[in-house]
Amino acid sequence: MARLIQKSGYIKAGKVTGYMEYVATRDGVEIIQSTEPVTKKQEQFIKRLLKDFPDAKELFEYSDYLQTPNRGTASAFIATALDTHLHEVESESGYMSYIAQRPRAEKHGGHGLFSEADTTDLKAAKADLEAHNGKVWTFIFSLRREDAERLGYNKAAAWQNLLKQESATIAEAMRIQTDGLRWYAAYHDEGHHPHVHMMVWSTEPKKGYLTREGIATMRSRMTNAIFHEEMTELYIKKDAAYKESIQTAKESLLLYIRMLEGSESADPVIEQKLWELSHALMPICQKRSRRRWTRSWNGWRSSRRWRPAMTSGGG
Repeated sequence: MARLIQKSGYIKAGKVTGYMEYVATRDGVEIIQSTEPVTKKQEQFIKRLLKDFPDAKELFEYSDYLQTPNRGTASAFIATALDTHLHEVESESGYMSYIAQRPRAEKHGGHGLFSEADTTDLKAAKADLEAHNGKVWTFIFSLRREDAERLGYNKAAAWQNLLKQESATIAEAMRIQTDGLRWYAAYHDEGHHPHVHMMVWSTEPKKGYLTREGIATMRSRMTNAIFHEEMTELYIKKDAAYKESIQTAKESLLLYIRMLEGSESADPVIEQKLWELSHALMPICQKRSRRRWTRSWNGWRSSRRWRPAMTSGGG
């Protein structure tokens, strides 16, 4: 499973009915901590969720539920599935209010909403949103708790900095002019899978669209940014291993060449080892280097085979 879960959508209130009361009461949103067996009601609700929102199977919580089915994991999956598909059942302003004020949203000044600016006024943000008459896209970026803790993405400030840093990428992926991009977000410190909700739109109502390629670009850039330090460390280790393997190969080649240089006739065993070594090196050499090495090897091999015949013929 991917280390970063990204969910994308856009506001289309009223398309799926029957969930609004569940969300509004907040009872279902509060996660139940219990290892007792899943209730019949939970099973039925999960079945309905998966029918209405098939992509909910991609959530970390669904994987946890399948691995350890109980009331706690069922509750966590239901809450997250609703959380990630709220744009299907809520109005634009209602969605903004929800992500800003729901339980476990990290709040500053009475709400958890943040944006490009250092401080965000919820009332002004809602007015900005309500004045917009175009599409509003929603994104959710979710990490496993252990990754969020280790990498520092367990607080709103880290996510705010990341979204500000990647705002140009988001604008480009959505075909929106950078200076026309508007976004608001809120960080939810959920138990096993903390995540951030983001709302995005263009100041030009007819601008902006999202393709699969755009979604993939955003996920790739966000993943690279979040796991940058770990990936850099991995690249360093791979580079060190690569250099070590090259050095070992060079030493082996020199050893075999010296052994052949010291013999009067070709040694088929050593020649075979050289041939095997050359093939082992091919995948890690550039094409030009591979061609040059193959030509050199074939030429050298031919000369070694002919040398004994030429010597004996000249006697």
